[in-house]
Amino acid sequence: MHIGRTLLISVVLSAGLATGAWATAAASPSWIDHPKSDDSVFLYRIGHSEGQQDKAAAQQEAYRQALSVIVEEMMARAGVDERLRPELGANLPIQNAEIVPGGVYTETNQVGYVCWVQVSYPLAEKNKLLERIEPEKKKILERIEFDMHVAALFNEAQAAQARGEYELAQTHLQTVIQNYPKLRTPSFDLPEAQLLLGDTYCARKDFLMARCCYDGVMQTSAKWKNTASAKLKALPKAPRAWPLNDRWHGRKVAFISAIRNVGQTPRPFAALGSILSRDCRESRLENVDISSELKTSELTALFDQRALPPAIGAAKQNGSGIILAVLITSDPSKRGQTKETMGITMPVADSEATFLVVDVNGAKAIYSDRFTEISGTRSESQFAERVASIMVEKYLIPKCPALGGK
Repeated sequence: MHIGRTLLISVVLSAGLATGAWATAAASPSWIDHPKSDDSVFLYRIGHSEGQQDKAAAQQEAYRQALSVIVEEMMARAGVDERLRPELGANLPIQNAEIVPGGVYTETNQVGYVCWVQVSYPLAEKNKLLERIEPEKKKILERIEFDMHVAALFNEAQAAQARGEYELAQTHLQTVIQNYPKLRTPSFDLPEAQLLLGDTYCARKDFLMARCCYDGVMQTSAKWKNTASAKLKALPKAPRAWPLNDRWHGRKVAFISAIRNVGQTPRPFAALGSILSRDCRESRLENVDISSELKTSELTALFDQRALPPAIGAAKQNGSGIILAVLITSDPSKRGQTKETMGITMPVADSEATFLVVDVNGAKAIYSDRFTEISGTRSESQFAERVASIMVEKYLIPKCPALGGK
């Protein structure tokens, strides 16, 4: 008798292992199939999870699923459209739901843990949840209506563009792009609107603003990058300082341009300031020359000791967010001199340009550099044009970093 019972148990266990049955031999509790009935204080619901590799994670997932059951049931009672339930449910947190004592059961199988939990939820909290559903549903419906309004504006912009009503299309697209981050489920890609806005600017011969739109797509969207690149190539050549508009976030630029001979104090270099101002205007950067607003000692300290506060103060008073300070130091004794280099007679550089870019808001220099040049017999305006060209094209554009924040 004993041998037969042992043999029977062995056969049963072997069959169980062969079919992938539960490793836990204990029978599951009755509350899984027959949960506790709601009473005058609580409602009770079952949550279930499977496939978790950690026992605690399995219990947590089962608990979360029980809360989802409650939320889904409350939304159904309130008559919420099934299409709205996923989003609405995410905005309906369950409070004071607890696992019933003894209401956790866990098994294991070949893929991980399987867990059931029985959760109690106070009826008072249930009533609060039901009261919250209608306002939350109203918010979602308002967002849906907002989405439809923005999508309609985009469609109207496309139609206006096709009719040649570029100003109307531009107005609609600016509104669309501004409100795109607020959309619940956009029906179009943001780069579509940005590219179309660029096209409206092109049609109105505002090629720099068109470039802004296309550049924005190039920087943010791999999907639309080829389209933006083709549109950029079709535009007229941009002003030489144009990249600084984006790099400096369109901030107003305060110029400090000065010149001095070796051993002397600096004085404002109006010719250079005029050329840099022209570069900024062409690149849609508002600007002001504050060179004459600094004392001679402050100009000297700015370049020789990097004493920034006086310049920053003057820039702030003029509403500027960027300072571009340039100092030309000339050595008259070197003017016209030459030297032999590998058998070739070369003129000697008689001037050095030192410059720095200052972030006014951050109160710090973000870039500085220097280069030598020959002033020779050039007039001040010719020399200023040469210095500006070198500084912008060979230093600021390839080397000056972008500001950190807009």
